[in-house]
Amino acid sequence: MHVRPNYVFLSRVCPIVLLILGTVWPTEIALAGTVVNGTRTAMVSLQIRSGHSGWEGNLLRDGPVGVGKHKAIYAPSDSCVCDVKATFEDGHRVMRQRVDVCSTFVIRDF
Repeated sequence: MHVRPNYVFLSRVCPIVLLILGTVWPTEIALAGTVVNGTRTAMVSLQIRSGHSGWEGNLLRDGPVGVGKHKAIYAPSDSCVCDVKATFEDGHRVMRQRVDVCSTFVIRDF
């Protein structure tokens, strides 16, 4: 009996690869939403916290968000409603409470 290579790959190798990826892939991080910089200064750091936990690390892993620009953010998936703290190139900070980070949200100075 001649076995086709694709059959062996699909029936034996793929399930093993998927099992391994399922155990090592970071499940605590998920695509949350999009942040829009509505200020006059580049945003260099964005942190969130949910509940009584501490501030998470900088969610802007790929660099700053320019003036009027937007960027997809990745955040812990346990809650969509979080407090948000943004730090800007000139050093000023903006904090907002109870922001839905699973959608598109705008950070403004006021």
